[in-house]
Amino acid sequence: MDASSWDALRKQARKIETQLDDQMSAYRRLVSTKPDGSENELVSGIENLLKQLQQVNLQMQTWVSSGSSQIVSHTLARHKEILQDLTQEFFRLRSGLRAKQEPISRSSGQTDNVISQAQQATVGRGTWFFSAPHLVASAQR
Repeated sequence: MDASSWDALRKQARKIETQLDDQMSAYRRLVSTKPDGSENELVSGIENLLKQLQQVNLQMQTWVSSGSSQIVSHTLARHKEILQDLTQEFFRLRSGLRAKQEPISRSSGQTDNVISQAQQATVGRGTWFFSAPHLVASAQR
């Protein structure tokens, strides 16, 4: 294989790594704020870029396996480390986001359950007025 194909692979890897850095930065900001459900597009974009970078690394590995210099092997190792670091950070951030979302969904489910129980309790016994905040507050006691 010629040096120009190695250079092309290296440039492609750097381009994808830069795109991943940008998207991971946006994802970090999203995770640190209150998520609004708009993260799905960003998550799929990051997952796609991670897969692309994995493919480029595999192509680079093939190039290195065909007999290349130690510098090229070191460059590949560095690109693999970058992929591993980005992947680990993505999974860590995604876990953190899911942990943040879990209490929200559990709490809204609890609110729905309390309101449903109050509605069932008032059927046939006259109607009592309960506000949702009052029901939620009493359920959390």
